[in-house]
Amino acid sequence: MNKLIEDFLKHKEVVKGTSKNTSIIYGNHLEIFFDFLKKKFNSKDIDIDVIKKVDSNIVCDFMKSIEKCNKAVSRSNKLSCLRSFFRYLKQTKQINENPASDVDSPKIGQRISKFLSVDEGKKLLSVIENKRDYAIFILFLNCGLRLNELVNINLSDISDNKLTVIGKGDKERMIPLNKTCIDSINDYLQTRDDKLKALFVDSKPDPVYNKKIYSRITDKHIQYLVKCYIKKAGLNSKISTHKLRHTAATIMYQNGTDLKELQTILGHVNIGTTSIYTKASNEQIETAINNNPFNIGG
Repeated sequence: MNKLIEDFLKHKEVVKGTSKNTSIIYGNHLEIFFDFLKKKFNSKDIDIDVIKKVDSNIVCDFMKSIEKCNKAVSRSNKLSCLRSFFRYLKQTKQINENPASDVDSPKIGQRISKFLSVDEGKKLLSVIENKRDYAIFILFLNCGLRLNELVNINLSDISDNKLTVIGKGDKERMIPLNKTCIDSINDYLQTRDDKLKALFVDSKPDPVYNKKIYSRITDKHIQYLVKCYIKKAGLNSKISTHKLRHTAATIMYQNGTDLKELQTILGHVNIGTTSIYTKASNEQIETAINNNPFNIGG
């Protein structure tokens, strides 16, 4: 990896508390940008002297070059990464100006997030017979966990009917567990015969010693389970683990959870991120119109 990128990512992780996953994404964005600069300046490598030649026009050229293969959201993320990178170089006195600061972000149209209704959520749960899988989906739908947060739960993280979660940037938060969560976890734990510290484990046969080999369940396995159970329940095939998080958040908000409380439950740093769940459903909008006191004949 280029030293400029490496130093920037170290700064983000150490000073800003950026997660490893975010660092990987930022690194990929910058590698793409550096490849563009190599062609632009006919250079084998990118050092600070090359970076000093970058102005807003070159950043605009880069953004234009990725239009065909990147949606607006992806282009916006790459521009945000460049702004952060150049801001770091300016703060460390390596450059004088941030050439990405005045470049306009791509316009991102508002999208209605897909999530399950309460009835669809119950239908999904009804097709799950495996106790481990049932507990996984119960936590998704009740606690609004991120996929990696759920995968990394240890048995010791559950105490006094509360779950301690390590979220983005290694930030810790505590989520109360309702009776359904507690019961589903206890039912699942009664089926366990291993001594791993992970809450959710997977197993495979060991043909040599004729026994099971246990390990922490993986992200990919849970994504596979979601795909299988969504199909089995006959629901929208685009529902993913993240959409299950959306489902939990949206239904909590629609049932009276305060926006600030929801921010804490979900582990959002910015309440603006949480506000995407406040968009009213079509049914809520229709009810509001019908209940208007000026609906004389309603």
